[in-house]
This record gives sequence, structure tokens and C-alpha cells, in this order.
Amino acid sequence: MARRITSTFENGDDQPHYEYIENLDDQRGYTAGVVGFTTGTGDLLKVVEAYTRERPNNVLAPFLPELRRLAALSQCDVAGRSDVQGLAGLPDAWREAARNDALFRDVQARMAQDFYLRPALQYAGRVGVRSPLGVAIFYDTIVQHGWHRTESEVNMPRLLSLTERHRNSTSGEAGYLGVLLHIRRRMLCCYPDNTWPESAGRVADLQALLQAGNFNLSPPITLAAFGVTLEPVDDDRLYVQR
Repeated sequence: MARRITSTFENGDDQPHYEYIENLDDQRGYTAGVVGFTTGTGDLLKVVEAYTRERPNNVLAPFLPELRRLAALSQCDVAGRSDVQGLAGLPDAWREAARNDALFRDVQARMAQDFYLRPALQYAGRVGVRSPLGVAIFYDTIVQHGWHRTESEVNMPRLLSLTERHRNSTSGEAGYLGVLLHIRRRMLCCYPDNTWPESAGRVADLQALLQAGNFNLSPPITLAAFGVTLEPVDDDRLYVQR
């Protein structure tokens, strides 16, 4: 359910958008795939490398040299990492692979789990967050902002640092998650660009789930800011396509 919620925030529905790719002009280069892998942060490179190990002759392999060049740039070189001029043809190749090769879709699903779901479980566990809703909140935060410091202002380590002093002063997991979402939403709303403030609605929906006490994420789940209600479904059927 956590993956379906975040997919709704990212794509407007709970379907896995393996073929999605777009330059959002958010200083991350191309954003693509089931959880928004990006050329600017280097996780898209990892997806293509994993795919190429299993399918050497694929339509994305020719882009590896440029993807590696971008990933090798300093984290401070935001302009350099967001440059897509050397990636002409990547969007068409990505969509072709996603539409025609089940292996590529499977690689995306596996990498999403390794890069985002597992770190979410680890970070949540470190602060005593165990509920499905809590894990979903951590997962969505990491998908949007990263579990490392790629995003210098808004990222999981910084949020944990800012909420650390509240861990023992709030009423259990619910209280802590409330503080985490409050700080995250304020950071998004106050960020000086046109990207993060517009995405604050996803945090409002998570706050509504928390206020409703739906810690087990029992469907149906209404995400009011996105006008979507998630009904019961087999998550594995959606996200693993071998």
C-alpha cells in the first residue's frame, strides 16, 4: 500500500508508471520510472547498469557513458548534474524498454525496493516507527527527497536531525510522525522554488491518514488532495511484472 500511495502522489494514480520519463526542470535532469529515478542523482544510472548486466544489448546501454559522467560530478555541481544535453534520445529509449521488455520493468521494481523501501524500513526502525502508515510516511519521504544528502535542504537525514529532540517528548509513534510531517510540510511550503511548495499536498494527505488513525493502512484510503481512493488490491500484482 505504501508504494500505491506514493505512486498516486508521483503520477496521479496507483499504477506503476515504468515508462514515465520527463525533465521537470527541478535540477535533477530526467526523472523516470516507477519511483522517479533521476539522471541528476545517479539512481537512474544504477537502474540502467543493473538492466544491462542482465540484458547487455539493450536500447539504454549506449547512454551509460554519459550517465556515468553525470554521476561522477560533484554533488555541488547542480547545474552540471541536471544537464540533459548529452542524453538526447534517452526518453524514447526508456519508454521503448519499459513498454516492450518485462525484464526492464522487473529491474525497476527491484531497484525501487532496494533504493527506497528497504532504506525506509531501516530509518523507520531506528526511531521506533513500526506501523504500516509510519513506513509509508518514511517511504514517501525518501522517494521524494532521498535517504542521503543529495538534496541539501530537504532530505531524510536532515528531517531526522530536526525531529530528534521530539522523540521522547511526543506521545508515542503517532506524536512523532505528526512532528515529522509538520516539519516536512513546512520545509516544502517555504522552499524558494516552484517545485516543492506545489507538492505539499501529498504531506497533507499523509497527515489526514495519521489524524484518522489508519495505522494499518486499511483500504479504502482516500487521498483528498489528489482526488483518488485506493481500494483493496494485490500490490505484488501491480509492482512485480516478470
